[in-house]
Parts: sequence; C-alpha cells; structure tokens
Amino acid sequence: MMAPPGLFAATAAYYGRFRAPYAQEAIDFIVKRYDFCGRTRALDLGCGPGTISIPISYASAEVIAVDQGPDMIAEGQRRAASQGRRNIKWLRSRAEDIQPELAPFQATTIGQAFHWMNRDEVLRKLATLIADGGGVALVNPGKRRPQESWEPVANEIIAKFLGSEPAIRNPTRKNLNTSPRWSGQNASPNSQLMSSRAPSRGT
Repeated sequence: MMAPPGLFAATAAYYGRFRAPYAQEAIDFIVKRYDFCGRTRALDLGCGPGTISIPISYASAEVIAVDQGPDMIAEGQRRAASQGRRNIKWLRSRAEDIQPELAPFQATTIGQAFHWMNRDEVLRKLATLIADGGGVALVNPGKRRPQESWEPVANEIIAKFLGSEPAIRNPTRKNLNTSPRWSGQNASPNSQLMSSRAPSRGT
C-alpha cells in the first residue's frame, strides 16, 4: 500500500516529540553488523523526523535521509541541528525514486515505513545502490506489540527474492559469505530487526 501524498502532513512535530525512539541496542546492532567505522555512508528510507537517521549519523561519515513529506524533512533538519548533526543530507523523495548517482551505501535502514512503499521496486533499486557486503535493515518496535501488518508481506518478498528458506533465522558465516540472507534479531524488548547482508559481487 502506497502512502497517499500529505498523509502525515502536520504530524511531524508530534512524531519527533512523542513517538518512542528505537532502542539503542537496535542502532548498535546495525552499526556492528554493517561494519560502521565512521567512514560509512548510510541510506535511511522513510526517515520521518530522523528517528534512525540521527542516531546512526554518530557512526557514519554521511547519512542520506529520505522522506516524501516536507514536514518530516523539516522536523528532521530541526532535530539534527539541535543535536549538532551536520553529516545528514535530507532529501525529499519517494523511496522508489532514489537516483543511482547517490550510491554506494554500506547500509540501508527502513523503520516503520516499508509497508507504505512499493516493496518489490524498492528492493530491486537497493540491489544496485548497496555496496559489496552491505545490506538492508528493517526495524520495528519489537514484539511488545502484535506482529506488524507488513511483516507477512516482507516475508513473502524475502522468499520471492532470496528463496524459500525461513526468513527469520540466525545466519551462519557461510551463509553471509556466499549468499544474501535475512536474519531476525530481537535487539531489545523495544526493537526488532530484520536484516540482510549481501555477499561481495566478486564471489
């Protein structure tokens, strides 16, 4: 289901003030899994007011934060400035319209926005934007709530692109080195991740 234009107009300030942040353990997991070292470029799709963009900017050389809502972009810029974060580039765009010249990225993060996107199109595009060995992390608030409505859809897409092996599992080193696979991670009681790590294209 695509998000209608203007759906979240005038809500950005409330997102920034009242929506619970993702657990720091989730941010730490992403940073470790994708080998952030202060030189990494990251892409945050459906970034909202910077709920993921701002925290990961502390471990990144640059974050491209993308949202189609001008209010969300403005609120994200305001929040980033208040925290002294100057390495985030804010881009008003649909995830589906990201341009290839922005590549490469070591990691792409998507919070509670994947269900609003054309998922097949976004994943195909990300396959060309993510660097060798990079990957995608989908982050949701965790299992303290009922399962998110987009998770069954995400599992279907994962199976379509990556095969019928279980989408939520712990990857072995062999799997990480030889084929793209997804793994589930309860980073904390307040955040859950579904993450993939792609192999080097030279293998």
